[in-house]
Amino acid sequence: MTMKIIRIVVAFAVILFVIVQVFNSINPTTYDGDSFEFLVSNGAIVMTNESDTSQTIQVVSNGSRTFRVVSANPDLTRSSEMLGTGADRTQLRELSLPEGVSEFTVERGTNMRVIATDVNALQAVVYPVSSETSRAYVIAAGIVSLLALFFASATVEHQWMNMLRPTPEPIPVVAAPVSSAQGNAARSFGDNRSTKS
Repeated sequence: MTMKIIRIVVAFAVILFVIVQVFNSINPTTYDGDSFEFLVSNGAIVMTNESDTSQTIQVVSNGSRTFRVVSANPDLTRSSEMLGTGADRTQLRELSLPEGVSEFTVERGTNMRVIATDVNALQAVVYPVSSETSRAYVIAAGIVSLLALFFASATVEHQWMNMLRPTPEPIPVVAAPVSSAQGNAARSFGDNRSTKS
């Protein structure tokens, strides 16, 4: 009995661990305030400009490798420009964010950062992975959770399934009349024939 309990606890611990890991892997991070900076990941970056004017941010990467900002807004889709020489080389792209919501991703670069300085009513929501990767993580977590649940169920020989089965209705039993040798129905309350002395 103790081993069964341990196996069930392990199964549910695996489910909890997988759910927490997937949540941490796909959960977005929010940045706001007058100034903020964050590293660029593989997911989308959603910027919300609640001011009445456009605001400028910078996407920066140290080194010589060019990166590209990709967005549904053609005004934001641009490749970086190299500044400086030698060890001081930096890739830079300034983005002018219009009023409202702007979404973009950054491709090909390394160690990229988004820098917002002296901004007003600007918020960034950063997704760590792409939507396709998030979907794959969720599907994988679902499969692992189902396997763990099956393992826990097999440990108790799937007894919980008995509760899902409908209880059969009792079949009424009708007693058939008992016939005597002469073909007349015998009385169940005894023989009341008189006996001559």
